[in-house]
Amino acid sequence: MPFSDSKIVIQSPIGPLALIIKQNLLTHVVYQGKEVSSLPFSHLLNANIELIIAWFEQYFSNPCDMAKLNCNLEGTLFQKKVWRALLKIPVGQTLTYGELAETLKTSPRAIGMACKSNPLPIVVPCHRVVAKNHLGGYCGSLYGDSMRQKHWLLEHERYHSGRAYHDDQISMYPVF
Repeated sequence: MPFSDSKIVIQSPIGPLALIIKQNLLTHVVYQGKEVSSLPFSHLLNANIELIIAWFEQYFSNPCDMAKLNCNLEGTLFQKKVWRALLKIPVGQTLTYGELAETLKTSPRAIGMACKSNPLPIVVPCHRVVAKNHLGGYCGSLYGDSMRQKHWLLEHERYHSGRAYHDDQISMYPVF
C-alpha cells in the first residue's frame, strides 16, 4: 500500500507541532498556533509514523540518548553541512554562531541563515546555537513565542543532561 503525504499535529510542552510526513519520512516540523487542534489520524498511522510520534514523546520526556529518526532533510549543500554539525552538539550544551562558524570556516551570519532555514527544528537542534551574549534567534525570530520555545528547549535539555541551573540561579539567557 503506497503512503501519501500526511500532516499530523501533536501536542507538546511548547505548543502544538505539525509533523509533515512525505513518503513515510519526516520532512518538516512546524510550530502551530494555540488554536490548532489535533487531526484525527488513526487511519494514517503506520509503524513509521508511530516511530516518529514516539520520538517526539521521548524527546519531551527525556532528550538524552535519542534514537536516530529517519528524515528527508532537503536543503543546499551548505545548509546540510551546518545541519550535520548541529547534530553533533551534545544535549545540554550550546555553541555560539561564531564558534560553529570557525569550525566550519564560514561566517556567523551564514550559520544563522542555515539555522533559520532548518525545516526540522528540535530534530536538527538549531536551538543549541546561541549568540555570544544572548539566545540569538530561533526559527527566524528574535522575540516572542519562538524565543520562549528556544529557552524552554535549552533548559529542558540542560535539566536532563545534568547541566541544569539551581532554582535560585538566573538563567544564562534572558528571554525578550
